Amino acid sequence: MFCLLSHVVAERLAAHIIGPVAAKLSAEVSSMGIATPAQMPSGMSTSTVFQHWHLSWGGLKTYEACGGAFGDVLTISTRDPGTNAYIAQSVSEHLAEFYPAFGSRMLEWIARIYRVALQDQTTTPTLADLGIQSIHFLVTPGTYSENTTEFSISSQNSPKCNGLVTLTGTLRAGLLTITCSANTTTSSAEVKRVLAWILLVLQPREKNMQGLFSLSVDESILDNGLPEISESIPNNSESSSWRDLFSYAVVVDLPHLPHIMSMTETPVEGLEIDLELLSQLAAVDRETQIEGGGVLRYGFDTAIVPLEPPESRKWHYFATEGQQITPMRAEGILRLHGLGTKFKLANRYQEGKVYVG
Repeated sequence: MFCLLSHVVAERLAAHIIGPVAAKLSAEVSSMGIATPAQMPSGMSTSTVFQHWHLSWGGLKTYEACGGAFGDVLTISTRDPGTNAYIAQSVSEHLAEFYPAFGSRMLEWIARIYRVALQDQTTTPTLADLGIQSIHFLVTPGTYSENTTEFSISSQNSPKCNGLVTLTGTLRAGLLTITCSANTTTSSAEVKRVLAWILLVLQPREKNMQGLFSLSVDESILDNGLPEISESIPNNSESSSWRDLFSYAVVVDLPHLPHIMSMTETPVEGLEIDLELLSQLAAVDRETQIEGGGVLRYGFDTAIVPLEPPESRKWHYFATEGQQITPMRAEGILRLHGLGTKFKLANRYQEGKVYVG
């Protein structure tokens, strides 16, 4: 089950709350027991990098719309910036693939902030009751282990350990206030990048916007606040039939991450997606054969077809705009799309990961 976002408008917070929240957060971080030099792994820096952000964000509406299941929200990201290779995953799937050491814990921490905010949204915030939530974790460079432990666990002694991070945050009337404390600039930058990605993909729809839009994650994104969605993605690729699956979507450009890109295959143009999820989005529940035995999976007025060779895992999506799908009608539309000249239909296919072009 995946959650698609509806349109909402972020609330704003009165300016007089910012100072008390910031002071309370700073005191909270100071009392967290940040690791002393004796507790840190050998070779780890003992300096502390502090970052502090006040972000106007409509994530509370997203939280309510999805029943608190942030991890089930469907996202689209670039597989490799500057290409037409994209990937559709849930938030939890994305974090498990790219940031398994701490991504899921960050997401749960954000959800916890929102649970507290919903409980307290009818009360007047005070210094004693600001719903402050904190989390500690290690950031390890280039590792895909499942370690999500805090520094007090013996795994801190790993030579790959990069840094200890403490995140503290609170939410009031749409203003998300976060303090990040880290003992290396590398771990601070990594956490900042992941935090920005999470906040961007959970940003609710702006009014009645339609189409595909792009946002980029860079090193200054949180320092300048969260950007407004405005830049649409031009439809300039033959591998773009997947765009018609969505009336609205924001594609987040991820920066080049050497330790991530080295773990992935050469990007394939189109949208990488699980076939079961593709079938749900395309609303197809029947299957037949057309055009010399080619497979057609179809619904009332939508269809997907696998392309030759089957090992490429490539599919094509199309719709008949309110006209019921029939084999003859499907063949006619596919010829207009390039059947027989640009592509051929496959008579079999593989389950799992596929690419819609």
